[in-house]
Amino acid sequence: MNQGIHIRTVFLLMSLGVLSIACGGSTTPPPPPENLRPVARAGSSQEGVVDHAVELDGSASSDPEGQSLSYAWTVVSAPSGSKAALSQQSSAKPSFTPDLEGGYVLRLVVSDGTHESEPAFLTLSVRSAAPTARPGASRRRRPPGRTPT
Repeated sequence: MNQGIHIRTVFLLMSLGVLSIACGGSTTPPPPPENLRPVARAGSSQEGVVDHAVELDGSASSDPEGQSLSYAWTVVSAPSGSKAALSQQSSAKPSFTPDLEGGYVLRLVVSDGTHESEPAFLTLSVRSAAPTARPGASRRRRPPGRTPT
């Protein structure tokens, strides 16, 4: 009688396994979720002044799975003759010091170690520094109609 219970138990367990597989159940674990591309966010267009550093901010960039990101900033276009370069171009917040008046376009690409993002672009409009008032000799205003003596 003991052997009959054992055979029924094995049969029952096998039947449950077949039923589970037939109903969509599986004995293998599901595949890991797909690793999606991160998203680069270079920030809004900015205005700057020649020879004054501008802080860029790509820290709003993100990865759908929450993985840490690496950053790659590059200067895509600059006024003819410009030698301006990024400092800390692999940082989320590098600085950029434009050396000529005009328009600059900067590009940010982020990576999660597996995939790179689509590029994000930032436009920087740069003007020359405003003229500075310099003190000089004081001048006295003459009343109208008088000539100097």
